[in-house]
Amino acid sequence: MRSLYAKNGTPVSKKPMFKNLLVFKQCYSYLTILINKLKLVVQIQAFKPLLVILMGGFLFISSSVHALELSLKVGEQVADFVMPAIKVSPQRLSEQVGQPVMLIWLGDCDACEEELISWQYFAETMAAEGLVTWFIWRKNSSNQAPWSRLPVLEYNNNNKQAWWLKSDASHAVMLINPDGVLDHLFTTDIQNQQSEITNILRKWLLNRPWFPLEGHK
Repeated sequence: MRSLYAKNGTPVSKKPMFKNLLVFKQCYSYLTILINKLKLVVQIQAFKPLLVILMGGFLFISSSVHALELSLKVGEQVADFVMPAIKVSPQRLSEQVGQPVMLIWLGDCDACEEELISWQYFAETMAAEGLVTWFIWRKNSSNQAPWSRLPVLEYNNNNKQAWWLKSDASHAVMLINPDGVLDHLFTTDIQNQQSEITNILRKWLLNRPWFPLEGHK
C-alpha cells in the first residue's frame, strides 16, 4: 500500500476510497431521513388547527349523540331509567316496582299542557288504586316543556341513564305492571283513543292480572 509522508517524515496511511464513500452514503441517508421528518413536522403544524377542529367535532358528536332508543313489546321487561323531572326531584323507574305505572310519552311538544289536562284528571282519580303516572317529554331547545301537577320527566340525549321509546308515533302510552313488565302499549292516535285506553286501564287495575301470579297486595 502506498504511504504518504508528513512533513516530519512520519508515514501516514491513506484510507481506502470505498470506506470514505460508505461513510458519505450513511451520512446522506441520515440527513435524508432527518429532512423528511422535519417536513412531516412542518406539515402537521400547518394542519394542526384543522386536526383540532376535526377531533373536537368527533368528540362532540360521540358525546352528544347518545340517544338510546328502545323498541318494546308487550310481555317484555321494561328497562330501568333515571330522568330529571320538572319542578320535582329526578325519578327512577325501578323505584316503582310493586306499583302499576302509566308512562305517557309526549315527544318534544311545545307547551302542550292543554293536551295533558284530561290525562292528568284521570290519573289523579286512579292514584287511589296505586297507579303511578309520569309524563315523559323530549327536551328541545326551541320548545317549552309542558306544565302539569303530575311529574313531567325530561329526556335528554346526553343522559346515559335514560332511554327513549322507539315508535313511529309522536305520543304513546305504556302500562307497566308491578313486576316491571309491559302489559299494554298504545301508539295509535292516543288523543282520540283516550276513552278506549282509559277503559282498558280501569279494567287492568280492577282485575289486577299480576295478582294471582305473583301474590301482590
